[in-house]
Amino acid sequence: MSTALDNSNEGHGKASAMHAAAMDKKTDKQAVYNAWADKYDQELAENNYMAPKAVAKAVLAELRGDKFVDIQMVTEESNSEVTTTVTDCTSTSRDLEILDAGCGTGLFAEEFFRMLKEEEENTALRAKQLNVHMSGCDISPEMMKYCFQRGYHRLDVVDMNKSMILPNSFESVSFNNYNTVRNGAYPPNSFHIITVVGTFNGSHVKPTPAIPELMKMLKPGGVMLLTLRTDALREHGFAEVLEELKNGKSGGIGEECDKVEIEQFQFLVGVVAELVKVWKKK
Repeated sequence: MSTALDNSNEGHGKASAMHAAAMDKKTDKQAVYNAWADKYDQELAENNYMAPKAVAKAVLAELRGDKFVDIQMVTEESNSEVTTTVTDCTSTSRDLEILDAGCGTGLFAEEFFRMLKEEEENTALRAKQLNVHMSGCDISPEMMKYCFQRGYHRLDVVDMNKSMILPNSFESVSFNNYNTVRNGAYPPNSFHIITVVGTFNGSHVKPTPAIPELMKMLKPGGVMLLTLRTDALREHGFAEVLEELKNGKSGGIGEECDKVEIEQFQFLVGVVAELVKVWKKK
């Protein structure tokens, strides 16, 4: 029997002073999150932040199938690389490209890799020998300092309210005792899976240009999973963009969209959100 969802806090959660500043449309988001970085994980844990776990679980559900095309294969015998559609993965490793957009401190990757290890130890997913390349981008370099210990291969400082495909959206940042946060552009058809966890709302990242560009960055047959607080779904143009994706009209952002599924989940204590899954046509 499923547990009833609780939206008693009306989409706001138990807001700290930093969270309130982050939700203020007038504040400099990079400055706010840079200042919040050291206490961010602790505050979210106190609010029982469930979004990373919910999205990681959904991604693993996708990986149990064999839906992705254009996956780079590396054969164990020859170590030669080819691009092919995969049907039998028992003797190969699969390079799986994931982008965690708006990655923050890397909470999604932490949950994903923990769950993936458990799955590989106990299920047939182990036979697929997934070689996960986790990329992340965020507006705050201070938040991303924590991503280096959570399995990310590449990190970029990006304002998702600007173009993510053109190079001028990116900054190159380095930290003492850390790897370099890379500078570069994401070309179209780059990722099998894109996640956007807790990032979309009117005061942080708006639906455009981010959602259309993320669709372009997905590989054919790939899937984007994003969370959206239920109260925000009705505001800031999100509902209209999702409807356009569903309609799939020629020339619109839904032209390459195969299907859209939306389900509710518990986001924080007293806060319900939508988990939106968008598949790109093969």
